[in-house]
Amino acid sequence: MPKIVVMEDDDVVRGLLVKLVKSRGDEALAFEDAQLALDAVDFGAVDLVLTDLNMPTPGDKAVRQIRAEGIQTPVIMLTGQLLPDAYRESLVALGECRIMAKPFRLRELLAAMDDMMPNAWVMATCHNPFVLFYHLTQKSTIVRVPLKNWAGAQSLSTRPETDPDWHRYI
Repeated sequence: MPKIVVMEDDDVVRGLLVKLVKSRGDEALAFEDAQLALDAVDFGAVDLVLTDLNMPTPGDKAVRQIRAEGIQTPVIMLTGQLLPDAYRESLVALGECRIMAKPFRLRELLAAMDDMMPNAWVMATCHNPFVLFYHLTQKSTIVRVPLKNWAGAQSLSTRPETDPDWHRYI
């Protein structure tokens, strides 16, 4: 299960981000300030960081510290401010960073998360235990597959419509 750190000082936005992360089946570690996260988290064991830029301890300071430690965990920086081009370029130059403006569309944030974590597979069961949602990273699509053959479906590693044997699993 992918582990995502959420650093956001606004309670409402932080709660929304945590719900979004958990809805994907990911683990969320939420902090109201970047310094709290820096003190508590091993960023080498994290799959993605979602951070606000404007907090008491700014998100970009946290990212710079993480990069100084040689850790290249992907980061999505969220901001409600208009950033000068030079500052924006300096953030992107940190590597594995994307900047998104607030307010953001959930669909766009989800797509950015998919892009930043290309190897993450999200699996979540719904109320029907025979239905599994596969998040297929090749095209960032979600396919609903009712399962008959659980063992075979676990080995399904391509898009079902391109797998000649996909019909055996549903």
